[in-house]
Amino acid sequence: MFTCTHAGSNGICVFLEIAKMEGESVTLEPAREIKKDDLIQWLFGDREQQTVIAEIKGKTGKILTYADVADGRFRDRLELNKTTGSLTITNTRTEHAGVYKLEIISRSGISEQTFTVTVRGEQVFLCFSLFLCAAVTDKVEETLLKEDSVELKPDTEIQREDQILWMFGYQDKLIAQIRGGTVETYDDVNERFRGRLKLDEKTGSLTITKIEAEHTGLYKLLIISSRGILVKKFKVLIQCKNKTVAVGDPVRLHTDLTEIQTEDEIQWRFGDENSLIAEIKGGTGETHVVPDERFRDRLELDEKTGDLTIKNSTYEHTGRYTLKISSSEGNTYRTYIVNIRGEYVAVTSGESVRLYTALTEIQTDDEIEWRFGDKNSLIAEIKGGTGVTHDGPDERFRDRLELDEKTGDLIIKNSTDEHAGRYTLKICSSEGNISLIFIVIIRSNRVNESVTVEMENDPLLNGEDLDVVNEEEGTSSL
Repeated sequence: MFTCTHAGSNGICVFLEIAKMEGESVTLEPAREIKKDDLIQWLFGDREQQTVIAEIKGKTGKILTYADVADGRFRDRLELNKTTGSLTITNTRTEHAGVYKLEIISRSGISEQTFTVTVRGEQVFLCFSLFLCAAVTDKVEETLLKEDSVELKPDTEIQREDQILWMFGYQDKLIAQIRGGTVETYDDVNERFRGRLKLDEKTGSLTITKIEAEHTGLYKLLIISSRGILVKKFKVLIQCKNKTVAVGDPVRLHTDLTEIQTEDEIQWRFGDENSLIAEIKGGTGETHVVPDERFRDRLELDEKTGDLTIKNSTYEHTGRYTLKISSSEGNTYRTYIVNIRGEYVAVTSGESVRLYTALTEIQTDDEIEWRFGDKNSLIAEIKGGTGVTHDGPDERFRDRLELDEKTGDLIIKNSTDEHAGRYTLKICSSEGNISLIFIVIIRSNRVNESVTVEMENDPLLNGEDLDVVNEEEGTSSL
């Protein structure tokens, strides 16, 4: 890992590490576009012994490379691109390791860029830092999110000739850029962004898809244009909160606000479809009924704090709730995973029992497990999109189970007393693991007959918390 020193409050340090085999070419590229009248100078060596090895002479555009300097180590090895100003060192050797400095002198000022080339064994490594001598405006925005993706927006109009740099972390690692109309994204050292970055060529917005806890951190946007240099900072914090309650209990989801301001807007959404279920605008709160009416007469919205309460909760209220707070300071997002503990299902002997997962559709990589009784006997499962049922203890489920491969719901046909008991559902997905319990009661169809289901040491009946696990990293406390 290389470190480059920040050269002052107006300096932006950008890191990019490149590995090349000894003998291959290394190209050092300016971080900004050069203009026709710019004077370009490439220097080699430490600060006290820096020597000009190549340059482009301003208005004339004449290209010069110097073969005899630095003990002649660059003889017949330097190529300078007149259009981009990039310097290529061909057939690299250990003697080419060292510090390279680029100076661009233009009407708008001076920019300096430093590259460090290091040879380790048979590999050549490159690190560069960039110092921009210009006024920098600084704006910090905070985003708290646990969703599939997050979009960081410049909120300023960019021009075709502008150069856009996106950096991550306090070491300012370059992760994406637009240069000369070309969009490029980079993986950092541990590849946390591999296949996750999308950079909009027109707006300069950076989208991070499939966001995880490891993407928490500081993101910096650098816009270099003829108008000057603009720097914006975005702080992304991944946060997910879990809430588990028993059937019938109220669920209160907190915004953590003491008081909403008049201009603030609050939105509560539910499920994979992000259905709007409650909102506050201009100080007025309103709740909405989704198409399946699961929230009818069950929602309360605190107009002072924005907290949402779900009254008389049932299993169908299990799922993901997303909060969006829009204020003068920017947008804040939070996600809450609500698990309703212990669903009671009672049917008459001979009837079918359907136990719901509350999923609209299973994803290919999701896994579903249904287990029965105190011994947690596996009776049904879905893996890789294929469902399988098992006869269970004493073969009591032989020819009685059906598994919905789209939703994961379990159906017990022609139920009898021996099917009464505890059923455990486990859903494993990319968002984490969720475990739920169903208590099935079989009522006799004969008069004056009852069935008692004994549940020794049942955490549901004893009031203990169930093992509901969400394996995502990040903050998970309410």
